[in-house]
Amino acid sequence: MSLRNNDKKIILAGAIALTTTAAFAEPTAVLKVQGTLTNSACSVTMSDGGVIDYGYIRLGNFSATDNNELGEKSLPVTINCDVATKLGFRMQDNQADSNSNIAVPVRGGTASPGSASYYNYGIGKTTDGVNIGNYALWISNSVADGNNVDNILRHNDWSSNHPWAKTDSPRSDGFSLSTVAATGTLEPIAFTTYTFDININTMIKETSTLAITDDTPIDGQATMTLVYL
Repeated sequence: MSLRNNDKKIILAGAIALTTTAAFAEPTAVLKVQGTLTNSACSVTMSDGGVIDYGYIRLGNFSATDNNELGEKSLPVTINCDVATKLGFRMQDNQADSNSNIAVPVRGGTASPGSASYYNYGIGKTTDGVNIGNYALWISNSVADGNNVDNILRHNDWSSNHPWAKTDSPRSDGFSLSTVAATGTLEPIAFTTYTFDININTMIKETSTLAITDDTPIDGQATMTLVYL
């Protein structure tokens, strides 16, 4: 069947109109502002003033050609809240520029060896500016209001729909948020008292690279920041 010129123009114009209309997005969008007002106050306390001390370390007892392990140490931590509160924390390495990124043996909990730089923490430099080494950090013995709990974590770039992950190794760059969940679940719970141990294992470089001639302090420092969920 043939169409007159005018008929062809009408059909073509109709097709263009339909295509253009289908491509339009919704003409409105909704902005939501959310938050929670709270009177809850939470605080964190670390035993021994937050200091893990290896004491004097005789370099003559260590390898001149291989990285050296100083061993694991633990520090008890308590977080208290006035009322039951969903709360997490971030860890930020204050000595990140001295992180040697040496793989760290980790034998406790579910933590994986500290081989990625963002799971390691720096411990300062020698007087000649050589990075001394680094430590890895993980959480264990987590108890919330008298109940054993699982450590869970989420990263800043995860979407709101992404589930929390079970892990006890917070990142050292502040990019992860750690909290606790009832055993076997992945949903943060509210608590008034949360106790746990911070565990570390530390590695230093081969002593020939460090070339230390005078007493040199190990100077690791990280900040724990509480975050209301």
